[in-house]
Amino acid sequence: PMVSNFIFDEINKIEKESKKAINNLNNWTLGHAAINQQNLMTSLNNLALFLSDVLQQMEQQNSMSQMNSDGAMKCNNPKNTGNSNNTKPSMKTLKQLQKDLNKQMEALQKEMQNGKKQSKEISEALAKMATQQEAIRRAMQQIKEQMSKEGNLKNATFIQQMIEDMEKTEKDLYNKNLSYETIKRQKQIEIRMLEAEKAEQQQETDNLRKSETAKNDYNSNLIKNFQYNVIKNNNFESMNRNNLNFNLYYRKKIQEYFNNVNYEKN
Repeated sequence: PMVSNFIFDEINKIEKESKKAINNLNNWTLGHAAINQQNLMTSLNNLALFLSDVLQQMEQQNSMSQMNSDGAMKCNNPKNTGNSNNTKPSMKTLKQLQKDLNKQMEALQKEMQNGKKQSKEISEALAKMATQQEAIRRAMQQIKEQMSKEGNLKNATFIQQMIEDMEKTEKDLYNKNLSYETIKRQKQIEIRMLEAEKAEQQQETDNLRKSETAKNDYNSNLIKNFQYNVIKNNNFESMNRNNLNFNLYYRKKIQEYFNNVNYEKN
């Protein structure tokens, strides 16, 4: 917003001074027209200098992003195995899958108690559920490994507890032991996954806030840097206009001064 506001302000100044200059020239008020032209050139120079700074900053950012991206690709896939999907699964998605599986298990337990299913049907249903639980557990393992790499050991330990409980459930299902304890364990897993989902969402919010803060700081620094350059260039132009009678020695000293100022700023 700060960048766009500055650009629009300078464009408005250029348009206003252009109209004033044309009107004053038509009215033969040449002194006022000269002032309008001077203001017009100042705004044009300001805009050109500012856009130059913006482009330079963008090029630097693009270069850094490319370097970071290349480095991340090498770290994630050092042997070039061809697996391009390195993103970890969403906890929200896994929690919903676990919730659906838990409902199926509860429904099957009631049918088993009421004797509504044959032994073969029960065995097939239990085997299918065990496979589903294993798939969720493997996805949770990916999340845990990613957290460990990022140094988030506390949450990684929390995820490991759920993984161990899921392994117990898989054994129960393969052993056709769909008991009250199994259902109770599944509800606890679901509660923990809800907590993990909230933690994941909070982390995403914090990362977004940090990103916005960094972006605002970048824009603020860009404005400050531009304002410094404008003041420096205006001072330089002013001294150039006023040093027409200086000899060559003093002109060189003036030039050296501004070169040193520019070096210290950079």
